[in-house]
Amino acid sequence: MDVDRVLLLGILVVGGFVVATVVANETIRRRIRMGRRMLPLNIPEGDQPGEQASAVEQPGGERPVVSFLRRLYPLSGGPRTAAIAVACGAVSGTLLVPALVFVGLPGPLAVVAGLLLGTGMAVTVGTFREQRMRELFQDRFLVAIEDFERMARFGIGTSQAIASIAASAEEPVRPTMAKVALDADLGVPLAVAIGREARRIRISEMAMLAAIVSTQTRTGGGLTEAVANLAQMLRERIDNRARLKAATAESKISLIILSLVPVAAIGILATTQPEVFRTLLGSARYLLGIGVGLIALGIAVAFFMVRAASR
Repeated sequence: MDVDRVLLLGILVVGGFVVATVVANETIRRRIRMGRRMLPLNIPEGDQPGEQASAVEQPGGERPVVSFLRRLYPLSGGPRTAAIAVACGAVSGTLLVPALVFVGLPGPLAVVAGLLLGTGMAVTVGTFREQRMRELFQDRFLVAIEDFERMARFGIGTSQAIASIAASAEEPVRPTMAKVALDADLGVPLAVAIGREARRIRISEMAMLAAIVSTQTRTGGGLTEAVANLAQMLRERIDNRARLKAATAESKISLIILSLVPVAAIGILATTQPEVFRTLLGSARYLLGIGVGLIALGIAVAFFMVRAASR
């Protein structure tokens, strides 16, 4: 039994290391990709009034933890997303501990494995919610850009157009554009306000809008054509994302089927060979733990591979 416990522990350690490596690699690649998109853009940073800009950018009385969570999840609501992620992690870790004790893993090691799983689940849930909000932001930011283009064609001022978009946009674009409009009302140059929000939420399309507004303010020129090109580029990105989701739909369905096959097999075994099933839940339950661990590891790796391919 000691050898079996060591084998089960080895599967847990290797599985946790593989999943953590995949998650870390995916996060680093996403940050690098965002940085490369925003690096060539001339996002303005200066020219704002010192005291007013500081007051707008740094709201007083906010705790450092809350500020950190808002920076970590700027679009999905930092504290709320963190609370949901922690709750999901706590539930999954709590459910794992008795399962590992049942298959023969010692209590302390089961608690450590539960903590690791809970942490990984919390990070995954938080990242998933933020990514969903980013996709929703892109979809609805396209509508805002199209409205901005129409207003520019009719000769409406840039600041007035931004204020109108802030009043009519949907979540999660509305609070971001409302923040830009508020900064502009307080005397911050519009390009600086848009650039500040682009850095906060890490959306490259909004950084492009800041660069367009900044260039048009300094040199004049065709604001309408530049905004139209931005809208066209955003449409192409949304279309490409839809094509990628369609291309990976078969893999996702296969992943779901592979997840259900072991459950169905155990159910058939319990019905046709109850003695073998009782042995599996009795003296051979460590085999059940090893099998479930290997299946869960494969599903986790396949899930992250599908997510990485769809981005």
